[in-house]
Amino acid sequence: MEAGSCTTEGNEKQWLRADTGMRKYKFGEILLVKWRDSTHLDGWQSSEAAKNMGMITCNTVGMFHSQDDISIEICSTVADNEQVLNPLAIPQGCIINIIRLRGK
Repeated sequence: MEAGSCTTEGNEKQWLRADTGMRKYKFGEILLVKWRDSTHLDGWQSSEAAKNMGMITCNTVGMFHSQDDISIEICSTVADNEQVLNPLAIPQGCIINIIRLRGK
């Protein structure tokens, strides 16, 4: 099964992660995060349309801010005083892979 996809084991859903160990990134390091996001349809839809809508795959480039077991946070800009602009938290279970583009 592909990393980042969901499987059911018993009654619990579990996500297979591309990154099984917690990697260490430096504050401000530039990353490319490939991840899956939810989608939705507006208004009334046929059951068939709802079954086939799937998820979308996103490629997000940003500067590393922080991470824990639940999410990784990246942002578009890091100021010299370490303030950040447009932080984004991406759930770890949605991440397909992370590529370092350049160190700080």
